[in-house]
Amino acid sequence: MKHYVALPVLLLSILSFSSHINAFTYMTCNGKPITQFIPWHASEIELRISDANFPVLSDADLAIKRAIIEINEMGGTSLKFKVERTSDGGEWGDLKNDLILGRWIGQYYDPDALATIMLDYSNTCSSPYIYEADIVFSSGHWDNFEFGKFSYENMADFGWDGPHSFEGIALHELGHLVGLEHTTTTLDTMLPDAPGGGPLGKDKRWIPLPDMARGIRFLYPGGSKKSGVEASAFQFVSTFGEVSSEILTLPVQVKRGNTLRFSYTFAITGTEKETFNIFFYLSKDDKITTSDILVGSNTGAWGNPGSVGTYTRTISVPNWINTGDYFLGYIIDKNNNGQIDGSSVAIATPTKIY
Repeated sequence: MKHYVALPVLLLSILSFSSHINAFTYMTCNGKPITQFIPWHASEIELRISDANFPVLSDADLAIKRAIIEINEMGGTSLKFKVERTSDGGEWGDLKNDLILGRWIGQYYDPDALATIMLDYSNTCSSPYIYEADIVFSSGHWDNFEFGKFSYENMADFGWDGPHSFEGIALHELGHLVGLEHTTTTLDTMLPDAPGGGPLGKDKRWIPLPDMARGIRFLYPGGSKKSGVEASAFQFVSTFGEVSSEILTLPVQVKRGNTLRFSYTFAITGTEKETFNIFFYLSKDDKITTSDILVGSNTGAWGNPGSVGTYTRTISVPNWINTGDYFLGYIIDKNNNGQIDGSSVAIATPTKIY
């Protein structure tokens, strides 16, 4: 006997059973984790991408593959995906993991969902495995997907209404495919609403945030150690029981010589405890470099593996600075070598200095 369940992104999971290890959650059967079935002769989970829906080297195909690569290279886990191609996208019940474009999945359709995953798993708790997981990206929302670098400006202007990162949605759905459920207590890729925890760093990479990463490492242990600390322009919010993420913002204006209070976020994405320095800059654009105006630092910062946090900081705005609009950003020196070669990010909205 098997169970079938559909999980839409943007809506709460309809599964009523899960287990909690800190903040990440996963599917269970009588307390046992439900994970992807990997045959004894294989070491990877096969994913089939539809040529008809996502032609090779199309924007969507490349976005899906980037999400897959980020999981394959995250370290601290034996989990690996292998990409196959299919001409028609397969069909439900063929015991394959397919990624397709459409509206209906089995008998399930949700007009509000950006993507839906249908899982076929055994309820025999002695061997609780997922035997098939089909991800359907909504054709009804195709015009609302974003394939380039994620736009903080769009997020600030439109919020939940998008445009939505196709790569971010793919990463989230891959989390469901391997057995993870929605996160509801911290900034994470598996938050139920897009854009989840958002991308990380100046390159706006869709990397599994710490709770998704810890969930995968728990369900599929093994692999090699990997370091990783990333800056984020997002923070976790919970309002009247609804959880989501939002862009960090600055006050509309601040006077020269006065103080500026702001929030900043960093995430430990690797498997090791990290110590690092953080440098804060004012910049005329959102590309933060060491050529910008240094206004503060935090030396000796640290974080345990799997941690993510948003913190507050107050700086003094130089009284000699030219008036105008400025972004505030931060750079992480992850090697503590004085060379600012780590992750950097600018808070999405500028402030007017007068």
